[in-house]
Amino acid sequence: MLRTARSDNGSGSGMAAMQSTRRSSPLSGAGDATTAPLVRLRETHDVAYKAAGGARHTLDVYALDEDGSGGAEPLRPVVVFVHGGGWKWFSKRSRLLGIHQNVPRAFARRGFVAVAPNYRLSRFSPRFAAGLGAVIGAVLVAIVAASLPLQPVARYAGSLVAAFLAPVVVAVALLSRPCAREPTTHPAHARDVADAVAWTVRNASKYGGDAERVILVGHSAGGHLIACLLTMPQLLLDAGVTDASSRIAAAISFSGVFDAHLLEHGSTASGGACASVAALFRRQWFLVPAFGRDRAAWAAAFPTHHTRTAESVRALRLPPLLLVNAQSDAGLERHSQLWAGQLRAGGATVDEFVVPRADHLSYLLGIDRPGWQGEDVVMPVVDAFLQRTLRRKTAAAAATRGDAVESVVAGATTGAGAMPSAAAGAR
Repeated sequence: MLRTARSDNGSGSGMAAMQSTRRSSPLSGAGDATTAPLVRLRETHDVAYKAAGGARHTLDVYALDEDGSGGAEPLRPVVVFVHGGGWKWFSKRSRLLGIHQNVPRAFARRGFVAVAPNYRLSRFSPRFAAGLGAVIGAVLVAIVAASLPLQPVARYAGSLVAAFLAPVVVAVALLSRPCAREPTTHPAHARDVADAVAWTVRNASKYGGDAERVILVGHSAGGHLIACLLTMPQLLLDAGVTDASSRIAAAISFSGVFDAHLLEHGSTASGGACASVAALFRRQWFLVPAFGRDRAAWAAAFPTHHTRTAESVRALRLPPLLLVNAQSDAGLERHSQLWAGQLRAGGATVDEFVVPRADHLSYLLGIDRPGWQGEDVVMPVVDAFLQRTLRRKTAAAAATRGDAVESVVAGATTGAGAMPSAAAGAR
């Protein structure tokens, strides 16, 4: 990989990277990195999309590195990928196994311009972090005490106190981030993503992107955030995007979170003490940090609240959606089933796909890695969905903008071969 630094012409400073890789395309059926065409990517890192906010208000742009030898290149569809992490962790380029940056790279290799924003993260309350640390500390004390002689206890008192306090201090420091300026709760995350989409609409053409064909993609909490933009139109309006319904061509959710009740209570209807404890944990781990302590307001922070009737779905004028879940997805497949049912009742176009023998993270990690399930199983379904969707959207524009529009629709999703049908795996 060759990395070169450059400025971003006033729109933000960052790192540009060019990658020269052999693209092994499962779409062509070749799967051979030695015979697939050479693909060069240009990455522009840490571009500010808001005047204030530091690293949490920056984004990365991924695109094919065009040499200009073929004359003016047609504008390409733009993918905005929003990372997950429970609204509390990770970033657009996470260090954990290279997760998240692999997704925009995969889209860029397919001919899209891909944008990956950061957004502000929530944090646990110090009280919850201290309580969790105290529980861990008590377990450690019990383990240490069981291995020590009963007498004399005073000799080991200091070690036992340290074993109890250390997890408390670490939990408060890591989980609650007490130095953070202020807690971040909904709708702050979604507003940041809306601002990133607005930046994309204004600046896509500078990177070869077509702001009239934007595809929203998100994983887990990121899936929730793109769904918020679709079902709460005021978010994009406040960010300055006044024509979102005509610009957003499609949306893809990887294991998205769509319903507050399901998030709190899980996918089963069982009761009892265990279910109550599990619901308490889910509230404190997911809902309270990201959505505040007002339980009455939780439902309205999730898309299913805004699509409860067919009339509300029709009024939103939603683009086609693809909802992807793993076979073992921590109950999030129920979120997709519930939301897909609501959307179909209102006439929206929704495809669903379940990745066999996969979990919440494994298939996402495998995207842009030939031979892995994410690239070989999930991305062909995504490609077919986008090719079909973009062809429909650009059919009218092609008559006035020329054949180049149609060629980009095909080229942006096929790469080195023809697309398979998603019907075999989607339901």
